[in-house]
Amino acid sequence: MVRRDYGRYAPQPPHPAEPYSDDIPAATGPLIVRFLEEDDTGYLVGDPWSDRKARVSKHRAIAEPFSPDERRRGASERLLRWSSYALVGVIFGGIPAILLGCIVALAALIRLTGFSSRIHRWRQRQRASGDHSVLPVHATRERMQMLAALGQGLLAVALGSGVLFVLVEMR
Repeated sequence: MVRRDYGRYAPQPPHPAEPYSDDIPAATGPLIVRFLEEDDTGYLVGDPWSDRKARVSKHRAIAEPFSPDERRRGASERLLRWSSYALVGVIFGGIPAILLGCIVALAALIRLTGFSSRIHRWRQRQRASGDHSVLPVHATRERMQMLAALGQGLLAVALGSGVLFVLVEMR
């Protein structure tokens, strides 16, 4: 048994001859406790105002392995990259920004339409099975990337139009 002390108080010596046994009840519900000891499978905690002790098991999060599919660039990532190029096109007189921005915004709208129908079908399947879970992480990331690409594409169109307008008025 490893004894670890956290906090600003000096560490106390371990309790002699007090084995970490299974007859200590498991902790349930929200409690105010102090840390006593730890082993590989759980923690031993105690009530700060009495001698009661409880065992709290360690629940480790399941590690999600990164699949090779997540390493590939998705269409939404490519759209986001091209929307950045559209914003850079503002520097070159506005015309590249307008052209790229329109293409990116149109592609993002098309992809968002397909994405919303996929999400609608996914939610219907979840409701039919009785599971009301949230969207998977990859779907949320894809949606945010497409919305960001749409916004950057429209911003590139607006900025490019402004630069082009200023250049035409200066002549």
